[in-house]
Amino acid sequence: MLIVVSTLSPVFARRFLPGSVGIAAYRSRIGGLLPDGLSPDATADASDSVNGAMATATELPGTHGEQLVSAVQKAFTGGMNTAAIVSAVVAGLVAIIAATRCATSARPGRRRKRSKQPPVEPYPPWV
Repeated sequence: MLIVVSTLSPVFARRFLPGSVGIAAYRSRIGGLLPDGLSPDATADASDSVNGAMATATELPGTHGEQLVSAVQKAFTGGMNTAAIVSAVVAGLVAIIAATRCATSARPGRRRKRSKQPPVEPYPPWV
């Protein structure tokens, strides 16, 4: 299990983790920041994605569009901050695992067993 996690963690941490955590954090934050008086369709579009929220903001009359853009910016920034913190924690854990694995394999008292066979020459002497 540890081998699978340590093998997949760099790929997971770089490709999937920031986006997934960022989207989840955005969706959890945007609900409390939306301005009052939005239609259910506008609320659904804004809660679904940043692109949907910005497209909806251009269609809203008065100050609702500006308030929606401000809410989206706050939710997006908060989501990216959360994603960065989670990614840093995962990277730290991976670094600790790598350091402990390297430390156990490079102990000072450990030496490799030497082969009893003579070294093999890479090329024949006549070449």
